[in-house]
Amino acid sequence: ATAYLLTDKLKNMLLLSSIFGILSVAGGYYSSVYFNITTSGTMTCFSTLLFVIVFIFSPKHGLLKNLYRSNQLTELTPPKL
Repeated sequence: ATAYLLTDKLKNMLLLSSIFGILSVAGGYYSSVYFNITTSGTMTCFSTLLFVIVFIFSPKHGLLKNLYRSNQLTELTPPKL
């Protein structure tokens, strides 16, 4: 889902999914060693964190993009009398 927010092409999506998976595993493992907590939970937290960041800043489907677009549309519509 994280990679799908960034691209529609399957080849790029597979590459991004692999990168996000590696980042989640590495970040989760190292933070679990550092904080001495469970590895699977920290991997899940890293994966969720990556998704939230991409969901907010995605150029096509992102939260900020949609808020900006809806704000632009309300400014363009004339006020009702």
